[in-house]
Amino acid sequence: MIASGIPEVPGAITVTIENLDVKFAWTTPTNNFNTITAYQILHLQTDGITFSEESTSCNGSNSEIVSQTYCLVPESTLRAAPFSLAFDTMIKAKIRAYNVNGWSDYSSVNSAGALL
Repeated sequence: MIASGIPEVPGAITVTIENLDVKFAWTTPTNNFNTITAYQILHLQTDGITFSEESTSCNGSNSEIVSQTYCLVPESTLRAAPFSLAFDTMIKAKIRAYNVNGWSDYSSVNSAGALL
């Protein structure tokens, strides 16, 4: 019998622009012997402190997003409340992974990436 645990901490998200969408991509972390079934992707708001989910386009419990390890968020969504990002702002995010044993810690926030 192999004991299982929560997933390892994911690496930092990669942020790129694809057409009019922002692509948030990640590498699947070590699952510690249980399938990862969800991610929580948090996006930094304009205040530089508050992180929140964008669950319409980037719902980390959606099985398609879990398997493809990326989500696409319209730029217009990140310009609107609650994110309210201005032109030429670096888009920042962090992620954590879930399996039946619980949530991993959050990844570090990306330090490089696309500007909105």
